[in-house]
Amino acid sequence: MPAIDLRELMLDVPIEAALGRGYGFVRTGDEELPRTPLPTLTYPSMRLQQWVETCNQRLLPVPAPGCLFFQRLMVYGPGHVLLGDDILVEPSEMSGVAVQWHSNQRNSIPTRQRRVVSVPVIVVITPGHLIYGHWLADILPRIAVAQSTLGPAFSDWALLLPSNTPAFALEMCSVFLGAAPRVEFYDYDTEIITAEQICVPTSPVSMEHNFHSLTQCFFKPYQAPTLGNRKLCLSRARIEGRTNGAVKSFPQRDFFESCARLHGFEIVYPEEHSIIGQIELFQSARAIVGEYGSGLHNSIFAASGAIVGATGYFNTYQQRLCEMAGQRNTFVIPYEEEDQAGVKAYACAEPEISEMFKAIDAALGG
Repeated sequence: MPAIDLRELMLDVPIEAALGRGYGFVRTGDEELPRTPLPTLTYPSMRLQQWVETCNQRLLPVPAPGCLFFQRLMVYGPGHVLLGDDILVEPSEMSGVAVQWHSNQRNSIPTRQRRVVSVPVIVVITPGHLIYGHWLADILPRIAVAQSTLGPAFSDWALLLPSNTPAFALEMCSVFLGAAPRVEFYDYDTEIITAEQICVPTSPVSMEHNFHSLTQCFFKPYQAPTLGNRKLCLSRARIEGRTNGAVKSFPQRDFFESCARLHGFEIVYPEEHSIIGQIELFQSARAIVGEYGSGLHNSIFAASGAIVGATGYFNTYQQRLCEMAGQRNTFVIPYEEEDQAGVKAYACAEPEISEMFKAIDAALGG
């Protein structure tokens, strides 16, 4: 399926020129090398220690962030931006998903209702727009790039969002932007939008998931300045199968949570809190454990020096978020993983789970 790398279209211009002629790339930061992470907290039986450490030693640069400006491009579905018949993508894990989804959905384009939007719009969403963790790690950072690039003019632009955008996402925007943003909705299934003026922020994240300092600055006001006293264990028991994310089968869940209680961790359910409530919950932590996923990404609100432990290791996002926040990671690597009819099943050894908690206790000094 034809796709255009939006970074190949970058023609650096000042913001005034881009807004005046409706085309060009406005840079809002420089290319950066990743920060040096704190050492992974290991224990004797930890699987793949060397691989985990190697993931933290790769040094692909974080690209310079900025926004591309266009006139009269079409947008549909999960933020697909079309330049002619081609979809605009940025090299990332999600670009392959976007291209595949566009391939599956493009036959619907001739039958979609066409609508022109005259208000200038910002397109930030990706195929993961229904999932909390993607908003935290992918979409909000893009909004931060747009906000930084546009400056005071940001309030004149609307976020172009599908009508099926979750309520939590709109709440997140209100919290992190300080007020409810201007939004232009379109129907995910039936409409294709022609935007008179369109802003497409780049992702301030490298191909290895290292975050640009602009993202760190965006979240920094919400990170606890000092370590809290609480030890939190995130449970998926009440939400499994009720979200738009992957359903996970973790047979050691009860054992994991029992170990957590034994080591003084509170069992918490982040989804039962408001966005501000989740921020405050994680700000109170000195140690956080849980199954790898969206809820655990909230660790960025805990103070530097916190310890974050996860069962499962599906990509490097959690490591990179902790790297950005100045926190230490530890993991229980599964000894078995498979997809079972849409269910991500993985199993961890109980002795390794126990050892991880002991290592966290030792690192905390008690």
